[in-house]
Amino acid sequence: MKALFAILVISTILVFSTNIKPAQKDTSKSVKKISLANTAATKLQQKILLSDSQTSQVETIINSYLALKVRTDKDKEKTLEKVEALLDKRQKAKYEIIKDDWWDHLAKHLAK
Repeated sequence: MKALFAILVISTILVFSTNIKPAQKDTSKSVKKISLANTAATKLQQKILLSDSQTSQVETIINSYLALKVRTDKDKEKTLEKVEALLDKRQKAKYEIIKDDWWDHLAKHLAK
C-alpha cells in the first residue's frame, strides 16, 4: 500500500513538473523577442532620431516580423520597407547608411 502511494505521489509530481516547464520556456522566448524588438527600435531611434511615435511603430513592425514562425528574405524586405515608409527624407538618408548593420545586429541576436 505504501509503495502504491509513493508511486502515485511521484507520478503526480512528474506530471505537474513536466507540464510547467514548456510554458515557462515559451514565456521566456516571448519576453526575449519583445525585448529584442524594443532594443532594435531604440537603437534605430538613437541613430536616426526617430520620434516616440515612430519608435513605437518600428517596434510593432519588428514584433510582427519576430512573430512569424518561418522568416524568409521576402518577409525581411517587407519589414524593412515598412520601417522605411515611416521615415522622412533626412531619416531615410541616415537609415540607408546604417540599415545593413542595424539589421545584421537584429538577426545576430535573433539567431541566439
